[in-house]
Amino acid sequence: MVARARVVLNQYPAAERGLAILEDLPEVKDLTPWTLAEAAGPLAPYALVRRTGKSLSDGIAGMYTAANFFTVVLPAISKVAEALVREDWVRTPANPNTPALVRMDQLKKDMLALYTSDYAAQWEDLLSDVTIAPFSTLQQEMAVLQALIGPPSPLKMYLSAVAQQTTLAPPTKPTTVQNASAAKAELESLLGGGPSPGQPVTDRFAGLQKFVSGTPSPVDDVVKALTQLRMAIGPAASAGDASPSQVTELTSGPAFAQILGQLKMSTLTAPPALAESIMALVRQTSTITNAGVREDMNAAWKAQVLPFCQVAINGRYPFENSQNEATLPDFTRMFAPGGLLEQFFDKQLKPFVDTSIAPWKLLSNASARPDITVAALGYFEQAARIRAMFFPAGATAPQLNFDVTPTRLDPGAMRVKLEIDGQSIIYQYGPPQALAVKWPGATGIMRVEFGAQESGQPSSLTVNGPWALFRFLNARGLTRISANRFSFNVNLGPRSAGFTLDAASVNNPFRQNPMTGFKCLPSLVP
Repeated sequence: MVARARVVLNQYPAAERGLAILEDLPEVKDLTPWTLAEAAGPLAPYALVRRTGKSLSDGIAGMYTAANFFTVVLPAISKVAEALVREDWVRTPANPNTPALVRMDQLKKDMLALYTSDYAAQWEDLLSDVTIAPFSTLQQEMAVLQALIGPPSPLKMYLSAVAQQTTLAPPTKPTTVQNASAAKAELESLLGGGPSPGQPVTDRFAGLQKFVSGTPSPVDDVVKALTQLRMAIGPAASAGDASPSQVTELTSGPAFAQILGQLKMSTLTAPPALAESIMALVRQTSTITNAGVREDMNAAWKAQVLPFCQVAINGRYPFENSQNEATLPDFTRMFAPGGLLEQFFDKQLKPFVDTSIAPWKLLSNASARPDITVAALGYFEQAARIRAMFFPAGATAPQLNFDVTPTRLDPGAMRVKLEIDGQSIIYQYGPPQALAVKWPGATGIMRVEFGAQESGQPSSLTVNGPWALFRFLNARGLTRISANRFSFNVNLGPRSAGFTLDAASVNNPFRQNPMTGFKCLPSLVP
């Protein structure tokens, strides 16, 4: 029987068994739990919640509090360690030749190490679990901010209480003579001239202790910043029937952005969970206050740009493979500098967008930033590429400059004539001459014509319309040689000719046509 008991006991390290026994001791088990509801004051239920859904009244066991650590837990560790060492005749210790007192001291230290690790974990879990109460309107946010600020501020009370519970310094005034004597004896036993037995916990929470210390303390700076935010949103929150645009007007501008910035700055040394909660509060505030920007912007899009865009662009070539074509005047009205798209972007979006990088991104620190979709931002970036290619140097009408040079002619063709919008070149072998082309030209006709017509074989090909050049090249298939040089072939029956196209700039629509797939977005916001 002793052998079986020895097998069972030896399955668990002595320190783990010791902690399990300690937790069941009446003097430990009956300790009053610490609760957030009590520590954070009467306003806590209106300001703080727990991410896990636990109640604020769900407590931390009394054995993990600072006062009980010295007056109850340390003496209990000594008591349990002594009892376990007396069981060594059953358990067969790992070091049977070591004196019992030495084994007992080591067991105390092992139990203390496990206990302080658990102690720190209890409070770290709490800090990670507590966050600011959620809100979805300015009126709700006003109530949450008022509760957070107090007085008394439940946020400050909660953090100060946790800092107090994680500062495990030996008590200067023990509660009872008996506890004082036990704590003193246990400290002397465990210290051995070394640091306080609770020092690992104290060190682990040094950042929190510093955050709540001083006059004013960093946590006071957070409360002050929250107070400034409450004052800033007060007028808008009081206007209960204000439209989103009116709310935005009341809370936009550099002053409001500075308040949000100060609130974020106040959390630089805060516990990570608090910093995350404050950042979430700032984001939600921005979402609510920017609703007016979002709605006004989308309404302007639907009234000023979308109707014309849908008629002039959607379902038309070169944006889609369609027989219907966008007219050049309509194309100009949409994409030219100062056209509908640039006017709208400059007025509604430009202050909030970083256009120096690709793809474009919304500025993270912009006040009253509109919440537009990624697709909408890409839409305006695509429009800017079209404008840069077709309206170089701020041109008011579309223009492309390029050279076309014949490079090859089928021996049986005799000659080839290429006409581009009224500009033509004839090639009959010999040294090739380049044709300088300006698009669009006068005729809207793209034609190629071979000499010496063969019976039953076409001798010419004609494409009409303002986008005839692009239809012709798309059908032939351009081969890229470099960023601004391309080649294409024309085949009519057995006859063929080859040409090179040299664009005036590497920023050209021949390399990658930005118009393909461009459609008018029905909405710019999620």
